[in-house]
Amino acid sequence: MFLTLRLALCTLLLSLVPLSPLFAQDPDQLRKQAVEGDAAAQYLLAVKYDRGEGVGPDYSQALTWYRKAAEQGMAPARNNLGVLYQLGQGVPQDLKEALSWYRLAAGQGFALAQFNLGLMYAEGMGVDRDYGEARRWYEQAARQGNVAARSKLDKLPAVDQTPSIAAPHTGQLSHFAETGSPEAQYRLGLMSLHGQGVTRDKEEALRLFRLAADKGYAPAQNELGTLYFNGEGVTTNYAQALRWFRPAAEQGYALAQNNLGVLYQQGLGGLVRDFGKASIWYRLAADQGVRGAQRNLGLLYFNGEGLAKDNREAERLLSLAAAKGDPAAAEILAKVIKTNLSAR
Repeated sequence: MFLTLRLALCTLLLSLVPLSPLFAQDPDQLRKQAVEGDAAAQYLLAVKYDRGEGVGPDYSQALTWYRKAAEQGMAPARNNLGVLYQLGQGVPQDLKEALSWYRLAAGQGFALAQFNLGLMYAEGMGVDRDYGEARRWYEQAARQGNVAARSKLDKLPAVDQTPSIAAPHTGQLSHFAETGSPEAQYRLGLMSLHGQGVTRDKEEALRLFRLAADKGYAPAQNELGTLYFNGEGVTTNYAQALRWFRPAAEQGYALAQNNLGVLYQQGLGGLVRDFGKASIWYRLAADQGVRGAQRNLGLLYFNGEGLAKDNREAERLLSLAAAKGDPAAAEILAKVIKTNLSAR
């Protein structure tokens, strides 16, 4: 079982895409910026040591730089630091320490950490086996498009959904929200927004989302940005959408990364239209499994906007999105396939 877990975690670690085009820089350039305290450079330097790209693989160095970035609040670094502790790479294996880093990153809305935390609970690694908690974290990752989490959810045994923070009554959620839990505020906000279990009240939803967003809770920040983007319950305001999408995206929240890419692609919220920056954010979200980002990035490749035109990569990405039921991706995919066939 541990071998399977190890392989799953390694796959997650190695599939994590860098947060910046700085990754193409040589290690000496990154190291200079990392020493100066740049969290993104610290993270990217750690990834290079972790993967042995441009430097010899060195888990000890990876651990050092992941920790520095993690201590500055970078969710991907926190997740990867947890992986090193779980696998005992560069440091003695410590499942409790791994759990603590996963929890921090998962609480920021980082889908890979949510998946890893769910896996720990499902397998009873460093914590008592708890299928209810596993389900809760898998569901949060799956909502961001994490395919592995969705697969794990389908295989989890049924659990008794007794009232708890994982499956609370409305009254319990209200209590947790009033005592300042950002997760409870966010979940109660969703219920108010959609009228699920409570009277539909968009103003109350906005209030709750804002409370959670002000605490840095990425899912609430993304939801608040979405409401401003769509003009739902508020006047459409792209600058406000940008204000909330950006911090959530920078925490690694996949849906917000895709949304930020849309703002860059369309030049909204005071941003200069920039297909290159849009492609960076789309790729981050696409590699976490967000079908909308896979579609958006595929279209950029097909049109050669911000990226070198690449119909093969466009077909691959659009196929992923279409397989998840994205009708727009399926429509574009048909055109791409027809173009690729005619070019043969």
